[in-house]
Amino acid sequence: MLNISKIEKMGASLRATLNGDVNIDADQILYATGRVPNTGSLGLENTSVQMKPDGSVVVDDYSKTDVDSIYAIGDCTKRMQNDTRCYRRRARRGRDSLQ
Repeated sequence: MLNISKIEKMGASLRATLNGDVNIDADQILYATGRVPNTGSLGLENTSVQMKPDGSVVVDDYSKTDVDSIYAIGDCTKRMQNDTRCYRRRARRGRDSLQ
């Protein structure tokens, strides 16, 4: 996992240092300090979807829950954002978002 260890002003831009040894220069940096799964109103208690104590949904590598017809992505899984195989395949091909 990548962690920002520091952010420095470098002239007109900013430099984020990741994991202490990788630098990324940018005009702006958005740094989210944490997320909380918002699953309380989804009605998952009426299914057999497995949940973690923090309210996040348990999924496999393909974002499938233990119910064959239910998939979960995003904040409700507490995985790294955009950590889906589809996103990673598109990112490797030079795209930066799901399309």
